[in-house]
Amino acid sequence: MTRLKQFSLPLFLMMALVASPIFTGCSDDDPDTTGTTDVEITSPRTGSAYNYNEYSVDASGNKVPGSEIAVTTTVSANGVSIGGKSDVVKFKSVSIEDEDSTYIKYESNDDVSLYLGVDDYPEIDQEWVVLPFSSKTTQNYTLSDSIDNGSGTMVPVTVAVETSYLREEKVTLQNEELTVWVAQVKVTGTLPSPVGGTVTIDATSEIYFAPTIGYWYKEDNRLAFGTLITGRTVLDLQSYTLVN
Repeated sequence: MTRLKQFSLPLFLMMALVASPIFTGCSDDDPDTTGTTDVEITSPRTGSAYNYNEYSVDASGNKVPGSEIAVTTTVSANGVSIGGKSDVVKFKSVSIEDEDSTYIKYESNDDVSLYLGVDDYPEIDQEWVVLPFSSKTTQNYTLSDSIDNGSGTMVPVTVAVETSYLREEKVTLQNEELTVWVAQVKVTGTLPSPVGGTVTIDATSEIYFAPTIGYWYKEDNRLAFGTLITGRTVLDLQSYTLVN
C-alpha cells in the first residue's frame, strides 16, 4: 500500500520489498514562503467522507494501467485524545487492499499535526509531527529505539523526519474552487528488514491539504530504496461530503 497510515513507514518499506518499478526524481522544490493562510480551516464532523482514486506512476510520470483502486476515507471520531494531544480528528481509510487510520490535530496557528507511527515496528514510539502550513518553518524530528533484528538481537535504530512548507495552489472540485496548502514530509533511516539484513529508506511525500474541507486533496508519495528509487503513487480526491 502507498497511502499514509499515521504517515507510517511500512507503506514505503513494503513497496521496496516487492520491487516496485524504478522511477527517477524526487521533489526538489524550494520552499515557497510567500503563501498565505487566510483561509479558515474546517474541522470535519463524524461521518464526513472523502472518495479517492489511488494509482501507481511509472518512470515517465504516467499512470500505470490497471493500478487504480478506490479509497474511501471517513471521519470516524472527533475530540480524540492521543499522544498527549486532545481534540484530535480520526480518519479511517478503507480500500479493497487495506484499512488504516490517520490522526490529525488542527493547531491554533493553522499548522496541522500528524501522528507518525511505524506500523511494522511497534517498538518505536509514535510521535506528533507538524506540517508547517502557517509557520512555514522547517521542522526536524528523530525517532529512535532498539528493535529486534529478526534473530533475537536488539539493535538501535534511528529514523529522521523533516517537514516543510512548499506552496499554495488553487484547484477546482465539485464546481468549487479550493485553496490547497502543500507540505513535504521526508523520512530517512536504516531499519532491520523483515527478510533479513537492513533496509535503507529515503521516502518523500507531498501532502496537499485543503483547509475548507479539513483533509487531503492529494498525496504524492515517493520512495528511494538503497541506491534505487523504487516506487511512486498518487492519491487523488474525486469527491467529498461534509457533515455539518
